[in-house]
Amino acid sequence: MESYDKILDQLYPHYESIVSFLIAYFNNVVWYPAIILLTAIILQYIFGYESKIRFFACYTAYLTYPAFFGTLVWPFFVLNMRQGVLNCLYGAYICRPVRKIIGVEFELRNGKVLSKEHGTAVVVANHQSFFDVLGMFTFWDVMEKCTAIARKKVFYIWPFGLLAWIAGVVFIDRVPSYEKTHQTINKTAEYVCRQKAKLWMFPEGTRNRNPEKLLPFKKGAFRVAICCQVPVIPVVFSPYYFIDGKTHYFGKGKVIVEALEPIPTKGLTLDDIDTLIEKVYNLMSAKNDEFRAMLKKQREQGKLPCCRNL
Repeated sequence: MESYDKILDQLYPHYESIVSFLIAYFNNVVWYPAIILLTAIILQYIFGYESKIRFFACYTAYLTYPAFFGTLVWPFFVLNMRQGVLNCLYGAYICRPVRKIIGVEFELRNGKVLSKEHGTAVVVANHQSFFDVLGMFTFWDVMEKCTAIARKKVFYIWPFGLLAWIAGVVFIDRVPSYEKTHQTINKTAEYVCRQKAKLWMFPEGTRNRNPEKLLPFKKGAFRVAICCQVPVIPVVFSPYYFIDGKTHYFGKGKVIVEALEPIPTKGLTLDDIDTLIEKVYNLMSAKNDEFRAMLKKQREQGKLPCCRNL
């Protein structure tokens, strides 16, 4: 208590300036994304699925929602920095209600392999859309202690980038430097092992706009797994059959997210990395093909109100 009293005593001379800053902050920062978010929500309800306005309204709502709530909760994240990657869990709780607004559902299958009881692991998932992150938010509480890797430029998208950094998200600067890349990977491995957390990565490296085939996997995720001697857990998102970026169509639908059985790396060395990547790639490709076949069959049976992007 004494330490807090000292802080308050030091802040007292600046009290008026602090209050003025907070008033300006909420007037000039919070309400702008609030107005944009509210407008996007109204528009996506007014216009039908075939309207391009709904498509852009849904994307706007999805991007603005964390920006608005991020401006409200960043002080809590700063005060809670000692919790480390658990801040990611709190952020997921805040952001995931947006799925109800835009009409995107996620169903997690075999989620038990992602639970905290399975300890540290590297989770690798296929990457089709911006909304894959929303899927992560939906079942982050299953993993509890988990962090992710993001491009460094995401950090500059404030307040989301700032909150992600505080929460323990690892930002990577993609430069063509073999030495620097490996330094980042090694630091990431040390961080994950120290936190006893799961690390979520998209090994394709970028969004794959072709649902028929996964992009080649980069080695980073598998290098972390081998360095930490922790299992790799493949996760596959089914196609977003109700979203089509080419025609700007945004319907409603469900994405199935299935966690495959963990692949151990104990005893493996970096010499085994190519074999490990091939094994994981083949398993995830087979599951992706299975999802596509299932959706095509449902489309033929008339069970899906829309079925695109397959």
